[in-house]
Amino acid sequence: MKSFLTIITVIFVSTFIFGQSSQVKYHIKSGIIEYEISGASKGKEVVYFDNYGIKEAKYSNQEIDMMGIKQKTNQIIISDSEYIYTLDVDKKTGTKMKNPFLGSMPEDKNLEELGKEIMTNMGGKVIGSETLLGKTCEIWEVSQLSAKIWVWNTVPLKTEVNMMGMKIVSNATKFEPNANVPKEKFVVPDAYTITESSFPGAFEEN
Repeated sequence: MKSFLTIITVIFVSTFIFGQSSQVKYHIKSGIIEYEISGASKGKEVVYFDNYGIKEAKYSNQEIDMMGIKQKTNQIIISDSEYIYTLDVDKKTGTKMKNPFLGSMPEDKNLEELGKEIMTNMGGKVIGSETLLGKTCEIWEVSQLSAKIWVWNTVPLKTEVNMMGMKIVSNATKFEPNANVPKEKFVVPDAYTITESSFPGAFEEN
């Protein structure tokens, strides 16, 4: 189960790298995206971002079914220019790690082109386009990750992962670009016990 969750984290990291340009993640200042998760994992995720993605929070409630073994996840991932926090909502615990992405490259680098180069080196290529929620998206196919990513203005509106005989689809059902995002969405509540980690989402298994 943990290895499959690691695959999902790899997809998260790859889309993060792909989106960066001039030390920011997205080409629009703020937004709220609601996703429906289907396939081997079922549930919902809401993503809030501001300051072109330097601040981002993902609120996710899913149930993963891996070969008959089910695991529920109710978590929040909050990232900024310094740290990534992964919070277990039910246990009120979390991990904190240094953000290895934002602010790590010189300002004169074109990080969007670097991101595309990384995706290409992983077997990624643009295979077409499709309109989702009124936005024309590039469709990236990444063979090494067994994934497809639909991207508009560096914002992923759909992701398909098909690995180990299982398929997970994350599909945006609502997107508010340049939304007024409440500041509290990016704040870690005081009630959580936070420990240091070297890997995002590295909760101990029960």
